[in-house]
Amino acid sequence: MDKQAVQSREDLIGHIFGLLDDYDAVGDQWENKDIYTFLQALAAWLNDCEAYYRNTGQPLDTELPSW
Repeated sequence: MDKQAVQSREDLIGHIFGLLDDYDAVGDQWENKDIYTFLQALAAWLNDCEAYYRNTGQPLDTELPSW
């Protein structure tokens, strides 16, 4: 799957459809095989992403999307 920054609502929609296509193609290879564990992992990462960026020396963009 192509990794691109989400810049708009349309980008987010396209990214979600891309995830669905990837799951249809190779979902058995995903670490989180059902929606519950996927959303749980997503929430956990978002909750701790600031520490990830801090620990890897990367800047964290704290601006909210304009869209």
